[in-house]
Amino acid sequence: MIKKMKIAMMIATIGMLSSAGCSSLSNAKNIDSSLATQQLMVEATLMDGERLLSQPRIVTMNGEKAQFDLWAVATPVPGQAQRVATGLQLVVQPKIHEGRIVFNGRFLLKESVGKLDQADLHTATFHTREAFFSGVANSGEIKLVALESASGRPLDLRLKFILMVNISRAAKTH
Repeated sequence: MIKKMKIAMMIATIGMLSSAGCSSLSNAKNIDSSLATQQLMVEATLMDGERLLSQPRIVTMNGEKAQFDLWAVATPVPGQAQRVATGLQLVVQPKIHEGRIVFNGRFLLKESVGKLDQADLHTATFHTREAFFSGVANSGEIKLVALESASGRPLDLRLKFILMVNISRAAKTH
């Protein structure tokens, strides 16, 4: 339920940007920086083989970090009052430079992989994968970050960066 609410809020934010006179330049190269607002959208698609796990969209300001947290389950841990959150976290910092998007970030995925409850021993085991990345992309270009999964199957994180352009401002400059 929380996942659906967070995704719905992100989609609503994107819808508000579009209705406020913003559009994206999904296939543009070497964009005139005077036309670009300071906003960028990052679409992240996390795939486990053919299965879609998550597809958040994050809108951020030029040069600012954007963070998406989807903590699905809080698992009790033996001997600890605090539960351990499992799920994913994506942090991306895109910056417009000479019409291209220079980016860096971090992706973290934590899964519960085992629990043992015996009379005299209780354990909880987690598998965490963390990837750090950086690169350069054109607006609309997709970059792939491959991760190993607990099952040995690869996880694919596809990042798509989109420059947001203020249409009314662009019309005035031409």
